[in-house]
Amino acid sequence: MKNRQYILNFDDNVWDNYKDKFWLKQKYDKLVQRADGVIVANDFLENKVKPLNSKVIKIPTVVDLEDYRETTEKNKTFTLVWIGTPVTYRYIESHAEIFRELAKKIEFELCIIATEELERRAIESVPMQFVEWSPENEVHYLKKAHVGIMPLDEDAFSQGKSAFKLIQYLAAGIPLVGSSIGENSRVIHDGKNGYLVSAKEQWIEKMELLYKDTLLREKFSEESTKEAYSYSIQKFFPQYREFVDSVFAAEKESS
Repeated sequence: MKNRQYILNFDDNVWDNYKDKFWLKQKYDKLVQRADGVIVANDFLENKVKPLNSKVIKIPTVVDLEDYRETTEKNKTFTLVWIGTPVTYRYIESHAEIFRELAKKIEFELCIIATEELERRAIESVPMQFVEWSPENEVHYLKKAHVGIMPLDEDAFSQGKSAFKLIQYLAAGIPLVGSSIGENSRVIHDGKNGYLVSAKEQWIEKMELLYKDTLLREKFSEESTKEAYSYSIQKFFPQYREFVDSVFAAEKESS
């Protein structure tokens, strides 16, 4: 990166990945200090970056609303959906008992949009579908689902994680249920577009309620659709463009 201008963009607490690696734990600090500008997705990251670099702007991870115009019929079976990676799938596994208990109470399917290879890590006694991620599958399967979920654990990575899953669910126009941790608490307006939950009993209670109450789901879905613009490229691209232009213009003037 020597003698090159660059802007960094962080939407997760990637520092946590190197915290136990002596030679690498300062990696991101040094990159941030040398950067011409830094874009961060949430307050946690902004507070982490500002002492290292004053040229910081907070822009949430955004979606392109045009990608979510598809009209799709809902699945016949009540469907909870989660989108992520094999790495973050650990949060589904750490909440496995919740899904097992829920399966004893209601008929549902848990749709995992990531990779079909995760099927070997399926939760026993829970009806699950594993979908290979693609731009087309993302939109199609999110819109077919009834509720989008984002479970997290009380760890450093979760505290600094952006709530992009929830933002995708907003764009798809579905209710949200997520752990009351980190950025989740900003995107989920409890009782308005979904529910913030913590204890196992809360998870089960709220998902069972959404299963039974079609009108409630429709109300939350309408609110999700309204909220989606607040996390869209349509709203934030002008701000992003202005920041990038100003950073490189300042560097050009000083050279």
